[in-house]
Amino acid sequence: MDVVTRLREALAKATPRPWGARAHEDPQWMVLGPRGRYHAICLTSQGNDEANAALIAAAVNALPALLDVVEAALAWKRGHEWVAKNPEKMLKSLMTTNEAVETMREYFTKERALKAALDALAES
Repeated sequence: MDVVTRLREALAKATPRPWGARAHEDPQWMVLGPRGRYHAICLTSQGNDEANAALIAAAVNALPALLDVVEAALAWKRGHEWVAKNPEKMLKSLMTTNEAVETMREYFTKERALKAALDALAES
């Protein structure tokens, strides 16, 4: 099982998002889920409890968008690798109108998916 699948499964089993962070007992901070349910408590003696809690919450909240970008980029990369390894097949497919249309549609669909995933990540 690849890392994207493992992370998606872990997110599906975890407490729903969004997660947040708030002070608990000085200097401790908590990572909270929707409606204030506890997920975990960051307890460190390093004086960076607030930063740790904020990082955990932000990472969990951003993970779905990051995984979308990874999946779209991998699909786009596979398309480019296929063309690089199969230039003759690509040229032959372009000779047939239906195959050319389908080949270009698939390429641009993957490219649009990657752009949409990157745009969504930038907006989050």
